[in-house]
Amino acid sequence: MSHAPTPPAADPRRETVIVFALSLAAMVVSMMQTLPVPILGLIRTDLGTTTAGVSWVTTATLLSAAVFTPLLGRFGDQHGKKPTLVAVLGVMVAGSVVAALATSLPLLILGRVLQGAATAIFPLALSVLREEVGPQRLPGAMSLVSGTLAFGSGLALVATGLLTSGADADYRSAFWMATGFAALALLAVVFLVPA
Repeated sequence: MSHAPTPPAADPRRETVIVFALSLAAMVVSMMQTLPVPILGLIRTDLGTTTAGVSWVTTATLLSAAVFTPLLGRFGDQHGKKPTLVAVLGVMVAGSVVAALATSLPLLILGRVLQGAATAIFPLALSVLREEVGPQRLPGAMSLVSGTLAFGSGLALVATGLLTSGADADYRSAFWMATGFAALALLAVVFLVPA
């Protein structure tokens, strides 16, 4: 019979910092999912592709998430959740840079596949919460991290729309924004989440 690890003695400040870092990481995951929706037309025009072709910008991310989320969740259970979170966030940063620099549809899709692998962050974050947050605060912590998914999706839609409005709109600015948020989440996990 296996039991969940007992969290360290309750330290509200420590738990709050962990919840903040994991909430930021989860928010970035949801941002990656919705970020390209308002800019698909710009991408299609800029890269000279078809509507069917540009749809792969979103589809590839979802397929990648479906493949990598269970694999990376299991990997995190076997090899450590924090190292897996850090690696996945690193892949997300790399995918965001690739997407921002892409000059062709296949390269943009590659960046989006890398971003999609980061969907594994959410179940890994919940698993870390179970290990690091005391039972009294755990339901609230899980609710907060889960709630950031909706916030991140909405934030990405609005921010992407604002960044790409105007006559000289460049959809790449949205992917640079994603790179910044992903790098911030990576630093938060590296420095605030215990090993």
